[in-house]
Amino acid sequence: MTSSFYKCPHNLFIEQRLVEGLLVYYHEDGSPCALLNNLQTTPEQLLCLKCQTLLTAATRRELAGLIEANEYVYEQLRVRAPKAASELQVLLLGYHNSSLVREWLYGELQRCLQAGAREEALEYFRLVAFFLAQQHYQESLKDFQEKLRGLVNAFGAVVRAALAELEVARQSSAGYRLCHDVDFMLRYEYHPRQEVRRQHEELLQLFKL
Repeated sequence: MTSSFYKCPHNLFIEQRLVEGLLVYYHEDGSPCALLNNLQTTPEQLLCLKCQTLLTAATRRELAGLIEANEYVYEQLRVRAPKAASELQVLLLGYHNSSLVREWLYGELQRCLQAGAREEALEYFRLVAFFLAQQHYQESLKDFQEKLRGLVNAFGAVVRAALAELEVARQSSAGYRLCHDVDFMLRYEYHPRQEVRRQHEELLQLFKL
């Protein structure tokens, strides 16, 4: 199975091959990656670690501001702030290709909401909205809705409240679609257990404070 968006510690793209029942990592030139093959670390874990290292509080704040200033348009941001665009590209790939990255981001969001760190939570929500409001990724309908469903199931109506405050629907057609689909899922597909619904309602009240 090719993993072209993963890089090993040598900074080379790698692919995974099943050899005699064992998962072996190879560089794109066909040579085996000694580091990955000798470690109990997967490329997905390395990608998640890279995203965690990249997204410091200062970087998160800067990227969230640039996303807002450039109206969620990646191409525009790439011209105006190439370094930040490069960092966003890593996070964008991580979010869409790694469940570990999404779990980590949602965990950070949960922490912020529970602590009443509203501005910090909005920065994370702006990043997640940016990741989901890219038309290229919305074209794969099943994959897009699966990720969106995971977000809604994690935070319930807090997602709608955050997107409304960030005015994501006004930024682009992709942003409008994101907000529309969130509304649809909350109305017709969101059926959590009573305990989970209560937790989401508590998070919503904390968010509104």
